[in-house]
Amino acid sequence: SYTCLRVAALKAAGALVQFLSGGEDVLIFRELVPLLVRGLEANLADDALAVQVLEVIYQLAESPTPILNKHLREVIECLLLLIRSDVPDMGTKHTAAETLGKILECKARHVAKSGAVNALIETAVTCVAWDYPRVVQVLREMDLTQQQINEQEAEGFDDDDGEDSDSTPLGHVLVSSIAAHLPQKHIFRPLLQAAMGLIQSPNVNSAGVSDIWIGLNVILAAASGIAEQLAQDEVLQPVLSQVLGLARSNQDPVIRASALLCLVDMVETLSPAISSYLPSMLAEALTLLQDPQNFVRNCAGDLVEVICSDIDEELLLPHLERLTYFLLKTAANGANATSQCAALAALGSVMLTAGDSFMPYFDQACQVLGNLAVITDDSLLVVRGQATVTLANLAVTASRERPDGGSNLDRFRPLLPTVVDNLMEGLSTLEDLDVIKCTFTAIGSLIYAFEDEIEPFVEPLAKMLLSCEEVDEGSTISVNDPDNVLVPESVRTQFEATSGSTMTAIDGASPSADGDDDGFEFSFQPGVSYEISLRLEALYA
Repeated sequence: SYTCLRVAALKAAGALVQFLSGGEDVLIFRELVPLLVRGLEANLADDALAVQVLEVIYQLAESPTPILNKHLREVIECLLLLIRSDVPDMGTKHTAAETLGKILECKARHVAKSGAVNALIETAVTCVAWDYPRVVQVLREMDLTQQQINEQEAEGFDDDDGEDSDSTPLGHVLVSSIAAHLPQKHIFRPLLQAAMGLIQSPNVNSAGVSDIWIGLNVILAAASGIAEQLAQDEVLQPVLSQVLGLARSNQDPVIRASALLCLVDMVETLSPAISSYLPSMLAEALTLLQDPQNFVRNCAGDLVEVICSDIDEELLLPHLERLTYFLLKTAANGANATSQCAALAALGSVMLTAGDSFMPYFDQACQVLGNLAVITDDSLLVVRGQATVTLANLAVTASRERPDGGSNLDRFRPLLPTVVDNLMEGLSTLEDLDVIKCTFTAIGSLIYAFEDEIEPFVEPLAKMLLSCEEVDEGSTISVNDPDNVLVPESVRTQFEATSGSTMTAIDGASPSADGDDDGFEFSFQPGVSYEISLRLEALYA
């Protein structure tokens, strides 16, 4: 058919562009651009053709030669037309957003001069509103009990709206691309004014999405890209005041949760400029840990985690007792695994910052964490993994120096054999990736806390780490052990290798299940360094 012929021609054009991209010959494709634009505009309902055209435009954007520059505004307007249209499916719209992001990345200066910036921002803000149903669905799922979640999974529940559930929402992609790539002098004020105007608006659109929610999510998507300007106190103070106020008192729990997520991103992005606001933010987060809506409490826990990773100990102490109470309570009895994990992560952050001041809660924390760290229920293995990491963080907390120069490690020391046994049991009997990753992280923390005292456990732990067959290629382990004393011979001899050879276990186990050993070449010096492909978490351990 004619459509098939056009698709084939576009594939050929894309391949030729890629082949010629290093030289000036590719400029002959400059006159192809208007044809691509007209063809795309005339065939928005043809997803197969649209995707092929978008791939060619993507390649033209990547080309170091100025193929698109002359027609840049036409191309951008065409992509925005496709994104706004009701005709293409969501997958095609995401492809258009990715193509637009590549243009913004590679042609930022020319885009800024093209006169298309306002249209870009207007379309991006419109698309943020489209993200609302998906965000609400994710939040509402946090309100389910674990039993309800298990029942849905058993029934194969799938609320498929045609969009990949793991992909970033379309509006977020567009706003973050604009903020990350275009010159700040062209986009900072328009983006901020749009967001703040929406946050202060009482309006709700025809789809039931409030302007307030849209404004919050514009800030959330843009924050990392405009961090330098947003961190200026004359800008940051009014923005934080508005967002904190919405988190504190808005009647809509979805808006409260969205405001909290916005604050989480700002704390992560705007340090140290935001540091002076952390105490008041922590007080609000503590209040919202008691919110009647479970998903709001989860988001409050996320905010506690990032604040306590950055706040000074003396500023945390006035809130320590109440924080510990609520977090331990949720960790033990949260509505579902997501709630429990959010509380556990926040608790780990609290105890590491509090240090010696956390010791009055040591026994209670040990009891809760010890129970969670041996869970075998398949639906709660992610909780077991996070509890294992938090328990190891408790060891690090106990190892911190007290004002008198000592430490509280004696309180954790009797638990160490049992904790190590549980770690090894989890790795040997459970195949859950979350448990495995968290176990490696916990091992690293325990070694950090106990240092030389870990020696009796070196051999079983090292065997456990080096026996991993699921690998990430290209990782390197350096063992500062020139005298062959740290890594036991029984572990060392599990592997045979010579300089420049492929590493293989003596028992015949190959480094990867599919037999592909690309990337396993390494330089070998016994006792000093091994370049081994392992999970990154194992590498840290």
